[in-house]
Amino acid sequence: MNEFTPKPPNNIKSHQSQRGMTKHRKYKSNIDDAFESNNKKEDIKSKSYYDPEDLLKMNIDLKKKINILTKDRNKLITEIRCSEENRARWEQKCHDIIRTTANSVSSKTLETAVKAEESLSLNLKKIIHQNKKEIATLENEINTIKNDIRYTRMNEME
Repeated sequence: MNEFTPKPPNNIKSHQSQRGMTKHRKYKSNIDDAFESNNKKEDIKSKSYYDPEDLLKMNIDLKKKINILTKDRNKLITEIRCSEENRARWEQKCHDIIRTTANSVSSKTLETAVKAEESLSLNLKKIIHQNKKEIATLENEINTIKNDIRYTRMNEME
């Protein structure tokens, strides 16, 4: 199926169909091509038009993409929650180890334990930040696909 960018519909009531009626109109994708072919007195090729069936197929494909992206987003959200819980659990373990060994260990080993705890928490925070970025990009893709579906529905109504 060829890619196309849907155009917003005209707000003229004579072009809008009544509720429940389907129109079998073909949609022009490039107006300049139509004028050139009229000047040359050639027939307009079928590739410059889109049937309602093609628009419905594109709508179904876009809905499938949205479902896949929402599943990926939900997986990433659960991963972030798990990584945050793991980070909190590891921080608590580090604090417990530091508390139990603080009295019997020299100050140098205590400092290394504190540094290890800080590096662990920084690494976990970086992972969480990356996952949040991926979720944001997936949500942006979902929004663009939803907008494409709205435009295809508007074009179907014309």
